Amino acid sequence: MKKLSLLMLPLLVLLLLGCQPVPKLTPEEAQAKWQAPIVAAAFNVAICEGTTETAQKVQSGELEGFAVLGELMGAGIMIQVVEESLAEAEPAADQADLVTRMQSDIDALKGVIGPWLNQETTSADVLATIGDVCADTNKTFEQVVEAASDDGMTQEAMGTMLDEVATTMDAAQEGSE
Repeated sequence: MKKLSLLMLPLLVLLLLGCQPVPKLTPEEAQAKWQAPIVAAAFNVAICEGTTETAQKVQSGELEGFAVLGELMGAGIMIQVVEESLAEAEPAADQADLVTRMQSDIDALKGVIGPWLNQETTSADVLATIGDVCADTNKTFEQVVEAASDDGMTQEAMGTMLDEVATTMDAAQEGSE
């Protein structure tokens, strides 16, 4: 009996190790596969947060007129960038659902920003509806990050990538001021 238990121990260890998630890709492969989805999902979150902030500033009287138009046009440009990225995407099978969710997030953002830009709704209307949209964009972003992590992309690599995007966007924003 003791012999049998000693033989079972290595099998149990192998079974437990086999149940641990193992990255499917090298870090370089994971970055190549997940860079565009992570950036697109991060843009969606940024668009949502920026639109919320703009609506809050309008409500408080900090922003009005052409400044509001400029903010909304900036959001529109970011939406266009994400839409183009998603249109060009050739997602792997395990990314297809996430790409669909990102497109749904963009459609929801357009459904909030478009009417406001066309003066069909107000900043108060935006604030009443955008919370659910932002919750969805955040959830999608978290799912993309989790899937990329499961594929072997490190948190450090994701952070570096997002920092580079933020730096580029900050430089573009400074250039437009």
